[in-house]
Amino acid sequence: METAQLLQIENNWNASFAICITFAVFAVISCILRFLSRLKQGSGLDDFFMVLAFVFVAAASVLEIWRQYYRIGSVLRSANIVDTVSRKEVPVQQSDIKGYQVPKINFIIQLCWVLALWSTTWSALVYYYRVFKDIMNTWKARLMLWIPVALVGFWSISCLALTVFVQGWPPSRYWKTGPNTAYRVRILYTNITHILVDVVVLATPIPWVLLKESGPQRRGHRRIRVLVLLLLFATGILTTAVSAVRFAYLIKRFHASETTAFRYSIVAVMCSVIEANMAIICANLPTLRYKAFYRWISSLMSGSISGEPLYDDNFGGQRDIPHYF
Repeated sequence: METAQLLQIENNWNASFAICITFAVFAVISCILRFLSRLKQGSGLDDFFMVLAFVFVAAASVLEIWRQYYRIGSVLRSANIVDTVSRKEVPVQQSDIKGYQVPKINFIIQLCWVLALWSTTWSALVYYYRVFKDIMNTWKARLMLWIPVALVGFWSISCLALTVFVQGWPPSRYWKTGPNTAYRVRILYTNITHILVDVVVLATPIPWVLLKESGPQRRGHRRIRVLVLLLLFATGILTTAVSAVRFAYLIKRFHASETTAFRYSIVAVMCSVIEANMAIICANLPTLRYKAFYRWISSLMSGSISGEPLYDDNFGGQRDIPHYF
């Protein structure tokens, strides 16, 4: 690679790093707001899964950023380019050229990524049950929950099995240099199935929202309430969009030249970090207090500034429906 190309890669990485940090900060803020909203009601199982997701996302993000930083820095040093830390010329070291891709770090990142998305999805499903459990009195309503639960369970188990047992067996291979036999198979399977599972999970609460808002107890701006709820739940489509972009760049990287592959790799890493943090943000949004957002939508659509809760304690005699939903 030429000097100008390598320096451009370094600049692209610095910009991507800043974007990743920004989304990580927003994810932390959303988690803090979520637990502040739950102080009066107390924490639930969905909050426990969110804590797990946050831990796995933080671990995967830090390791992924460190791995790419080490990888790009090694290539820059091997080409006798200005060092990214000291800003001084450094001699070429043969050890810098060999093995800059650390298999064991890649293996741990893959596991953290799968577990992070699994925990986030389970947090959303448990939250669905907690909010809509009063209308799950028929087998059809319960079936609409058990289908995504089964899909998420199968997806997580199959991805973990593919990562550990198929991609490279025994796992000690990750502590040695050399390509993994099923790396591309894992990328194809985990990304395609994850996008499909995301679509199913996003569509899960739609019939429940329509059913809950069709009851005789619901008066007032029904269409506005339905719109607000669907908008809150539909924010997860942003995560799906980032997943699709990430998958596209991973595929393009397989058939690109060395320089272009580095650029695609930077974009894929950035999308991986954004995807995981965006999943946390979107899962936390429905749990936050929505009153200001509801008042704004209401004023736009009908001129009303009513801020009555979407699901209050008087609905259906259910005292456990949270005000902040």
